[in-house]
Parts: sequence; C-alpha cells; structure tokens
Amino acid sequence: MKMRLRIIDPSAETRELVVTNSVARLGRDSMCEVAFDPALHPKVSSEHARLERTAAGLKLTHVSRSNHTLLNGQPVEGTAPVKVGDQIRLGYTGPTIEILAVAAAETTSGAPTRAAEPAKASAPAQQGDGYGATLQAAPEHLSLLRGSLAAERFEVGHGGIIGRQKDQVQFLLDHPHVSRQHARLKVSGDSVRLADLGSANGTHVNGRRLTRPVVLNYGDRIDIGPFSLQFDGEALVSRSRSNNIELVGRKLRRVVKDRATGRPLTLLQDINLVVRPREFICLLGPSGSGKSTLLTMLSGRNPPDRGSVEVNGEDLYANFP
Repeated sequence: MKMRLRIIDPSAETRELVVTNSVARLGRDSMCEVAFDPALHPKVSSEHARLERTAAGLKLTHVSRSNHTLLNGQPVEGTAPVKVGDQIRLGYTGPTIEILAVAAAETTSGAPTRAAEPAKASAPAQQGDGYGATLQAAPEHLSLLRGSLAAERFEVGHGGIIGRQKDQVQFLLDHPHVSRQHARLKVSGDSVRLADLGSANGTHVNGRRLTRPVVLNYGDRIDIGPFSLQFDGEALVSRSRSNNIELVGRKLRRVVKDRATGRPLTLLQDINLVVRPREFICLLGPSGSGKSTLLTMLSGRNPPDRGSVEVNGEDLYANFP
C-alpha cells in the first residue's frame, strides 16, 4: 500500500509524506511511520493511532489511552473506515493528518522499501539562484538531536516498586542517590498512584516532595535522585540528568538601543541552538555580533526578549529563577 498524507500542524504549517508500509503508526515515537516531535506535540501518545489497509479498505484504529483520536471532528472508539479526503486529528489540539491518496505500492523485486519518505515539494526551489532554502529536520532527526531516542521507557503495567535493588524492584533506577526501594506505583482502574517508601532523598512530583501518596496526571514530572521521569498516561519516560545536561535555545531574540542613534538595534533574531551532552561548542563572530548576549541568556543571567531556554526540557527562567 502507498498513502500520500498531508500533515497540518496547529500552527498551520504543512508537510507531505508518502508511506509505503501496509500499517502506518501515528505517534511521537520516532519509530512510527508518521512521527511527531515530542517537544512540539507533548499530548500526542507514543503510538496514538494506526492506519492499515484491509480487504474492506483503509481502517483507522484508535490506540491512545490518554487522548482522543478524531475522524473528521468526531472521536473514534475502536476502529473506523477512512477514505481519501478524510482528516484525522490526534487530540483536540494536536496535529491533523489528511489522506490525499491511496494506491498499491510500486516496488522493485528484491529491493526494500522505505517506511516513509517526504513527498516532493509542490514548488521546488529554482536552480542557479544561490543557496537553497534551509530544509526542516524530520521528527526522527529532531529526536536524535534531543537525545529522546535514548530515553528509557517504563511501561506502568500493573505497577510495582521503583528503586536500585536489582531483582527486587519492577522499575530499576541504578544510582546511589536512589534508595533500594524508593517509591511504589499502584494501579487501580485507570488511575496510577505514586507513594514514597521513606526514601533518603525523597520523591518529588512537579517540584514538590511527596508527604503522602498522589494520583499521577498526564504530564506530571517525577524526580528521583538524578532521574527525571514524565508520566504520559501509559508509562514513565526517563532521561538521567547525571552527566547528561542538554541545553536548548528556541527562537531567541534580543533588541537593545543603539548608543549612537538611540534607535532599536536587533542583536539576536530567532536563534535556535541545541547543545547536546558532552558537546564542546564554540561561538564565533565579530565584536558586537551578540556572542556575550547569547551566553548570558543561555546561562540564566538575562532572559531573552522573546523565545525560551530549556535545560533537559525544563524552561530555565520558569523553573530556575
């Protein structure tokens, strides 16, 4: 099967994909055939929905346990037939997938096919007119930049003990700052309750140390020792902060007053920067180009006029004043 899809972000930006697999998974897991950037679409589940070809035609299956899948504006329960022209939305505020065309896949005998490839742009850049336009990185590449492909995922399942005592816990966090049996997850129906087990360093939810059990909500952040975990409704996704600091600047802008003219002078305009763990970064530029200004923003000493600075996915100025 070959499907041509149009992806429409809530910001109205669009892109097209050609999917050649018989099953197309929609979600923020980078292994999905139609993958979405977790940073831009945090409410999209790892596998939110699935499109597959059956004898009766194309079928949509709702998978997410934490958010709706909408077909032409109506929530889907279980499965539903879909056709060309239909629009699928992942949650009420998430991205929309429009089905543009469906056809049998054309393959060459013995040659493997790619799961998904960008469709050719409808208006390609003209040749010979200087440098081409900057290409937008695909979600799986953005995930690699952010290190989210290396993030460990703990399915909640039936719950259990979180700690560092091997063979005695269901969720192993192997670090000296984690107690042998640190905390407990208890599942009751659709709710997941977290309780600290008298740990030495405490269990924190959204920055507050637990003094009694709490019910976890979608998006809650749990801090245990050097580990930061986020609850996505189905699992805890963990990325250790130990020797693993990621610094991200998004659309940073700074305007100052020109000393000579008194007019506004833009030093930084929509600067995007990702500094991965253990990377050594050099900023090069002439005097007055904004190097020191950018460093004061990234180090938390002076907030940008616009944009954000994140440390391991947390807003620097909102969480570390």
